[in-house]
Amino acid sequence: MAINAVLAAAGTADVEAMVAAHATLRLCGLSVAETAATAAAAEIIMLHGATQAAGVIVVAPINVGADGFGVFWFENGGIPCPNGITLDRVSGTTTVVAYVDRV
Repeated sequence: MAINAVLAAAGTADVEAMVAAHATLRLCGLSVAETAATAAAAEIIMLHGATQAAGVIVVAPINVGADGFGVFWFENGGIPCPNGITLDRVSGTTTVVAYVDRV
């Protein structure tokens, strides 16, 4: 297993194809920090798919409090996401790092 970190810089915008599709792509973990100048709760959703088009699968819905931070690891080699990974920023300002493996 060779885990790589993929950064989505601080912001409020969604990130389509944060991680490009790959036949063996697995989401192994996430780190999420709420990074607004004026602290406020934030919500993100990681999606299995290159875009937010209908039919994508919700992989991980995450909520963080004001000035919050969380690290999440997925057991047993991670979650298969061969169609890529998209970041849906529902609310707030966040910095997100996806830890992925392409076995």
